[in-house]
Amino acid sequence: MSDQIEKWIDYARYTLIFCGVCYVFLAFLGFPIAYLATLEDQNLSDDEKLLFIGILGGLLFVISIIIGVLNFAISYGLKKRRKWAWIGGLILGILYVPSACLPFGGVILYAMIKNQTAFDPK
Repeated sequence: MSDQIEKWIDYARYTLIFCGVCYVFLAFLGFPIAYLATLEDQNLSDDEKLLFIGILGGLLFVISIIIGVLNFAISYGLKKRRKWAWIGGLILGILYVPSACLPFGGVILYAMIKNQTAFDPK
C-alpha cells in the first residue's frame, strides 16, 4: 500500500479518535446541560425539573457514549483495513459534514473516498 493512502487513512483514524474523545467528554456534560435548560422555566415544579434533568441528561449521556465508542471502533477497524470500517467511516463522514463537525467530516469522507480500494477484499 502506498504511503499516500496510508497517510490519509491515518488522518481519518486520528480524526475519529479525536471526535470519539470529544463525545465521551460531552457525555459527562449531559446532566449539567440539562440542569441549565431548566433554569429559565419558572412553570416547572422541582419534581418536574428533576425528572427533566434525569431524562435529558441520561439520554445525552447514553447517546454520546454510543457515538464515542462507535468512533473508536471504526478507527480500530480502519487500522485493520476492515470493509465494515470503511462503510462506517463513510456514514460518519456524511453525518458530520452538515453539522459543526464539517472539517472532521470532510477529512473522513476524503480519506474514505480516495482510498476505497484499500478496503476491497483480496
